[in-house]
Amino acid sequence: MNEKIVTKGICNKCKQIVSIRAAKSHITKCLNQDIEDSFDAFLIKVQWPHKNPIYWLYLSVPFKSKLEDLDLFLREIWLECCSHLSQFIINHKRYSSNFEPNSFFRFEEFSMAIRSEKVLVPGLKFTHEYDFGSTTELLLEVVGLMKTVANKEISVIIQNQEPEFKCISCGKKAKMISSTEGDCFCASCVKEEDDDELFLLPLVNSPRTGVCGYTG
Repeated sequence: MNEKIVTKGICNKCKQIVSIRAAKSHITKCLNQDIEDSFDAFLIKVQWPHKNPIYWLYLSVPFKSKLEDLDLFLREIWLECCSHLSQFIINHKRYSSNFEPNSFFRFEEFSMAIRSEKVLVPGLKFTHEYDFGSTTELLLEVVGLMKTVANKEISVIIQNQEPEFKCISCGKKAKMISSTEGDCFCASCVKEEDDDELFLLPLVNSPRTGVCGYTG
């Protein structure tokens, strides 16, 4: 996959296109986030933990939401393929989707059934892992506080535009990715390759693209 790709994001409210660096400032202005005594949600940046974060989101996460709600949201928008287990690592503590106390585990382990306001604070960085076999890891950061939007549930404020990958054979826009090699192919070259060992999957706007059986 082309690590040189840079993606911008689209604001769900005004549809303006912004860079990942300008996103927080845009949200503050676009959503009129200037009444401090009415804050009831965290503004959380979620991104692919690579030097070039092609995939990224800015989310509104209400204080009342539980970690299991955030886990489910991330699964639905980016991750879910085979009902794999998942976990958050927050301050060296493990919040598991399948909580089972284990005194031998090097992290303290807890259930995800805990309100976000009990564990999250502005400035906190933490991680989410989905599937402990073919793991997709996400880096999350609480970049501020805000007022909830829409129905006061977890919601996307800005999401990256779909990255455009080039076919490894001809250079045209790719449509498929090999889950074994990571190479991308356009529709025409896929037919020419016709190789079952490539295990081709559709390219989708997710850090899970090309992994396991994920199709979006």
